[in-house]
Amino acid sequence: MKISSIVKFETLKITFPFGKTLLSAIVLFPTILLGIEFLFRNTNLYADLPPPTLNSKFNFPEIDVKYQIFESRNKVEKFDCLLLGNSMVDYGIDPDEIKTYKLSNNSIRPNCFNFALEALMPETSSILAKALINKHGLSSIVLGISAIDFAEKSFGTRNLNQIPWFQYLTGQNSFEGWLIDHFIIYRYFLSTNKYRVPYYQNETNNLKLMIDQNGQQIREKENTVYQVNPVIKIPDFTLYQPDVSGLASFGELRKNNIKITVIEMPVNPKFLPYYVQKGEKGYEDLFIKPIESLLQKENIQFVRSQPEVAQVVTPDGWLDYSHLNDKGATQFSRWLALKIDTLQ
Repeated sequence: MKISSIVKFETLKITFPFGKTLLSAIVLFPTILLGIEFLFRNTNLYADLPPPTLNSKFNFPEIDVKYQIFESRNKVEKFDCLLLGNSMVDYGIDPDEIKTYKLSNNSIRPNCFNFALEALMPETSSILAKALINKHGLSSIVLGISAIDFAEKSFGTRNLNQIPWFQYLTGQNSFEGWLIDHFIIYRYFLSTNKYRVPYYQNETNNLKLMIDQNGQQIREKENTVYQVNPVIKIPDFTLYQPDVSGLASFGELRKNNIKITVIEMPVNPKFLPYYVQKGEKGYEDLFIKPIESLLQKENIQFVRSQPEVAQVVTPDGWLDYSHLNDKGATQFSRWLALKIDTLQ
């Protein structure tokens, strides 16, 4: 007897429903991701969510928070200017005051976003400036500097040039940088491990409360006058060459028709004699004169503030020896706004 007479193989059909499910998933999953990306790009949803990271390994919550605010606000504000520098700028310059304080009919001031970051030195400010100019077409940079910026501090922000996104935006080949640049959802994918770290979560939550819609980090300390500790802060001050080179590189941006203004960020007048060795004379000889010479060579405007700060910022406007509180930041920003008018 033949087997074919018992089992009719032509009626036996084997199907694979999993194959259809897999195929549907392959098609549907990217569609869902692109839909979410569309919502991020075209609604306010992204602004209300936790910030996505720009790098999975670089643990610097402030840059993630500030870029999320900048990216969301830029759709409406169309910023043409960045304020850059360390925490002295971060706390100390209010872009809204720069834009609006006693604005005369014939004055046009830059519409700035405060992208200063904690411990951002000139070496890395230059990288951030180049990247964001290339990405967003900004036309003006206001860079705040102080002696501590050039004191060879090994802050983690010096690793900014290793972030793939910055490498991509400054002309280097980086596929990951391209993904970060084009897909917010990929940045959220990179954030998954960070959201499990309590420090990162707490710090991002705190920063979202302290950083306003113009990027300024508001630090208040009212009804007190800071008492200066009479100890030399930087007893062996010399200019750190990577930061000098970073400052000089802003000259390249100026040659490309980017307006560059460098601001001397002030310190508490009573602290100035204890900032670097040899007091006020050392401050002028070791810091101001070489920086003025460099900026003059690069044809970059340099605005001095220290000689006038005692008349501009009241004694209760200081958070500490080098940072302004909210009151001091308003006073200084209004002075700077009028100073910018004279530079037009």
